[in-house]
Amino acid sequence: MDTVWKDIQYALRSLRRTPGFTVAALVTLALGIGANTTIFSLIEAVMLRTLPVNAPDQLQFIAIGTPGRAGDSMSTASNYPWFERVRQRTDVFAGVTAFNVRDFKVASEEGAERVVGQYVSGNYHALIGVPMALGGGFASENDRAPGSSPIAVISYDYWTRRFRRRGDIIGQTLTVGGRPLTIVGVTASGFDGMQPGRSIDITLPLSIRIQDEPDFLTWLDSWTSMPLIARLKPGGDIRQAETVLQSVFREHMSQPETQGFSRTSDGRQRTAALLPARRGHDQLRIRYQLPLMVLMGMVGAVLLIACINVANLLFVRGTARASEVAIRMSVGASRLRLIRQFLTESVVLAVSGGALGLILAGWSTRFVAALFRENQNPIVLNAQPDGAVLVFATALSVVTGILFGLTPAFGTTRLSLASALKPGTSGGGVTRGLSGRYVLVAAQIAMSLVLTFGAALLVKTLQNLQRLDGGFNTDNVLLFALDARDTRFPADRVVTLCGDVLDRVRSRAGILSASCSTMSPIDTAMEGRVIGIPTPPPGVRTSDVVFANTVTPDYFETFGIQLVRGRLFTTQDRSTSTRVAIVNETVARTSVTPIQSGGGWPGAASRNPVRH
Repeated sequence: MDTVWKDIQYALRSLRRTPGFTVAALVTLALGIGANTTIFSLIEAVMLRTLPVNAPDQLQFIAIGTPGRAGDSMSTASNYPWFERVRQRTDVFAGVTAFNVRDFKVASEEGAERVVGQYVSGNYHALIGVPMALGGGFASENDRAPGSSPIAVISYDYWTRRFRRRGDIIGQTLTVGGRPLTIVGVTASGFDGMQPGRSIDITLPLSIRIQDEPDFLTWLDSWTSMPLIARLKPGGDIRQAETVLQSVFREHMSQPETQGFSRTSDGRQRTAALLPARRGHDQLRIRYQLPLMVLMGMVGAVLLIACINVANLLFVRGTARASEVAIRMSVGASRLRLIRQFLTESVVLAVSGGALGLILAGWSTRFVAALFRENQNPIVLNAQPDGAVLVFATALSVVTGILFGLTPAFGTTRLSLASALKPGTSGGGVTRGLSGRYVLVAAQIAMSLVLTFGAALLVKTLQNLQRLDGGFNTDNVLLFALDARDTRFPADRVVTLCGDVLDRVRSRAGILSASCSTMSPIDTAMEGRVIGIPTPPPGVRTSDVVFANTVTPDYFETFGIQLVRGRLFTTQDRSTSTRVAIVNETVARTSVTPIQSGGGWPGAASRNPVRH
C-alpha cells in the first residue's frame, strides 16, 4: 500500500507538470463518463429502482390478459366486485388492496390547485408497508361506508411544497373536491406511489369516491383503471397462488354481466396472472426501455471514443517521456514496474475525470428530469445520482483508466535503450508503438462517423415527426381546458358552459373558428367504448372497442378535418333529436359498412363504457 500511495503521489506530480495534457484529458473523460452516468441514472430510476416499502418481493400485481402473452401485454384494470372476490382468498394471499389514480382539486386561500392523487382501499398503506414521515396511513378503513373516513394522507413532496414541512400538519384540514378532509399522515421521502413517473400528492380512502359514485361497488359491465396489489403469504408458492387466481377469475367471468369481457376482440380467452410489483407498475419501463437502451449504447460509444482520444494523448506523452523511461530502466526499473506506474497515472486521471463527470451528471439529470416534466402528462423522476449511481461511476472510471492506459503503457515501455539515451533524440525509441496509435486513430474516426450519421438520422426523424400528417391542421390552433368538476357550478349549466365560453372566444378579433370537445384529436384513449350494432356485418364482433369523442358542431372546421361522406353536425343535433355520430374511415371500413350518405350511424348509442 505504501508503494501504491507513492505511485499516486508521483502520478499527481507528473500530471501537474503537464497542465495542457491534463486539462484536455480531464474534460474528455468528464464528458464521456458524465454522459454514461446520466443515462445510467435514468435507467436506474425507471427500470432498476425497487420500491422503498416493506418486503417488496412479496408484492404482486393482479393482471388480466391472454395465456402465453408476455407480462407487458397484461392489463391491471379491474372492478370492485372482482377486487372483493380476490381478497377473500386469504389461503394464498396475506391481503389484497387497490388504488385508482385521479386528478384532484385542492382549494386554498390562494385559489384552486390541481394535483395528482389517488383513491385507495382502506388497507393500502398497511398492506404495502408504506414508510411514513409523520402520522400514519390507512390500515382498516371501510370501503363500503361512503364518506365514513374524511381523512387524507399527503406525500413528502407535497408537504414540502405546500406546507413547508410544518410539524403541526397532522390534524390540519385540507379541502379536496369541495370536501374538508383531515390530514392523518405524511408518506416518507422517496415513496411517490406504485406508478413510477407519477408522483402521488394526496391519497384518499376509496369510500370517498363511493360517496359520489355508489354504483361503483356493483359495476360488473366495465373495467376500471384500478390496479390490484396482492401480498403473498411468507413462504407462499407463487404458482399455487396464480392457479387459485385463475380459478377465481373463471368463476367471476361466468356471470352473465361479465361474459362479454371474457374474450378479446380476436376471440382469445382472457385469464388472470400475477406480475411482480417490487418496482411498481411497469408502464413507464415498457415505454422507455428501448429508448434508454439505445441511448446507453450511444453514450457508451462516446465514452469509447473518449478513451481512444486520451490513449492517443498518452501515446504522444509517452513519446516525449522516452528519455525518462530509458533512464529508469537503465538504473534497474523493470518494465512491469513502469507499466504499473503508468496505469496508476491513467487510473488517477480517470477517477478525477469521473468525479467531474459525476458533477456534470448531477446537472444534466436535473435538466433531463425538467424536460420530462414539461409535458401534457408530466413524468416525475427522481433521477439524482444515489449510491448505486456512485458505485457505477466509480467502477466505470477505474475500468476506463485501465482501458485507455493499458495500450500506451505497453507501447511506451517498448523502446530501444540505446536510441532513447542518445543526445538530441526525441522519442525515437518508441517507434514500434506507432502502429498501435494508427489503429486507435482509425477506430476513433470510424466510431465518430457512426455517431455522426446516427445523430443526423435522429434529426431527420424528428423533422419527419414534426411534419407528420395526423389528419388535422395544427397551424394557429390553441388548446385550453375547462374543468368544472368539484365546483358549485350548477349541474344543469355544465352543458351550456362550453357554449358560453365559445361565444366569448368567437367575439375576439382574429378568431376564425372555435369548438369544444371532451378530447383533442390525438388524446381519445380515455373514452373507450364497445360498439353496439343491431345487425353486425359478417365477421364483425360487437365487442370491438372504439375511442369516442363528444364535440360541438364547429369541431371539424376548427381542426381542418375533412369530411369524406355524409354530413357534419349542426346546431339541430341535440339530445332530443335523432342521435347521430360521425366515424372515421377505419371504423367505416371494418365495422359499420355501408354508411348511407346523409344518414346516421345505427347503434350510435354505445354501451359498456370503459370507466376511469
